[in-house]
Amino acid sequence: MHIMPETNIAALLEVYPQLEEALLAHSPAFATPRNAVLRSAIAKVTTIAQLAALDKTTPGALVNLLRERVGQNETRDAAAQDGAHDGTPSWVVSATVLVRYDAREDLAAGVHPAQRVMRELSELPAGGVYQLVTPFRPGPLIDMAHGRGYESWTRKDAEGAVITFFSVAGA
Repeated sequence: MHIMPETNIAALLEVYPQLEEALLAHSPAFATPRNAVLRSAIAKVTTIAQLAALDKTTPGALVNLLRERVGQNETRDAAAQDGAHDGTPSWVVSATVLVRYDAREDLAAGVHPAQRVMRELSELPAGGVYQLVTPFRPGPLIDMAHGRGYESWTRKDAEGAVITFFSVAGA
């Protein structure tokens, strides 16, 4: 397995179980859940790029650390893999957000946003970006979107809200 920003953490640890110690030592977001079962569940829905964003580092830096630990070549230009210098992928930076949905009130009222989000994503034109705001990382919804050909990127804002961006993969 060649380690890339889009590599899933669980898949990475399946091939390179020795990297769990490196992730625990260098990633506060990965080390925060002390429960190994919870950490494993989070790893199933998280990529290296997403973990780097939560840790406020760049995907290229985390990829290079992990590659070094298993003897893979470092990326020649980590900044190119990082998109913007703050770790935001270039497709998020360069695109226009066409649809915004703050699901926090709906979630507080017990309304699950999955149907609405998937419907609105299906109406999203190629190259458009959808922005979802939630109080937590919507892992199952992200998985559902990935299964239907969308890519995503998640970050926390200064107030702690989780903002997830979606776009048609490769658009």
